[in-house]
Amino acid sequence: MTETVFYDSRQLQSAWQCLPGGPVAENSGECWQYLGSRLEDGTAEHQFRHRLHPAQGCRVYAYVLENDEGVKLSELRVKE
Repeated sequence: MTETVFYDSRQLQSAWQCLPGGPVAENSGECWQYLGSRLEDGTAEHQFRHRLHPAQGCRVYAYVLENDEGVKLSELRVKE
C-alpha cells in the first residue's frame, strides 16, 4: 500500500546529494527538479527529473530510496 508522506528538508537533503552530477547539475538553464516522494512498505522513494542532464544530454529521471539501510540511488532512467 502506498501512503502520502511529507518530508522535511533534513530528510530530503541526503536524497539530493545522491543525484548524478550533484544536487544542481546545471546545463543550459536546466537543473534537477523534485517531483515528489512516496512511502511503500517502510521505504521512501524520492523522484527527481532533469530535462537536459549535462552527462547524458537528454531528459533523465532519478529514483532515490531511503530506508533503514540509508539513502541510495536506486534507478536512473534516460529518455533520449
